[in-house]
Amino acid sequence: VLGGWSSANYASDSCPNLLSCVEGWSVTTHMNDSFNPLRKVHLNAQGKVESPAGVGALSMVHRGFALFTAGYLAWFVRKARAQQDLRSAALTTSGCSIGLVLLGVGMIWFELPLLLVSLHNALAAGLLLACIQLLHRLTPALTRR
Repeated sequence: VLGGWSSANYASDSCPNLLSCVEGWSVTTHMNDSFNPLRKVHLNAQGKVESPAGVGALSMVHRGFALFTAGYLAWFVRKARAQQDLRSAALTTSGCSIGLVLLGVGMIWFELPLLLVSLHNALAAGLLLACIQLLHRLTPALTRR
């Protein structure tokens, strides 16, 4: 959800470095506006999106939660792969998670090329499907009466 919100608000342009934004650490002062679902995206005369102050907070929150989620999935996959029937789904989830983190860092490193951004979005959809598959395999089957 944070990735989609970050992308819809063009937040990645505000934080071209891995750990800092254009606005510096004052990015948190305008955090409420960044998470406002009714906020409008404005264009300048050339048609380029103007990033308002604080939209970098959205990108930094996305990056923080991405690292937290990757850590949680690493722990969960380590537990799940011990069971034979969960091994393939767990490894798919792990591969997608690792790939997303690497693509995210690559996007920042190479200044957001469209190919990497598209691959990042596609792999995020793959991670969602892998997590759904893992959840499906963890859910006990219903017995018919």
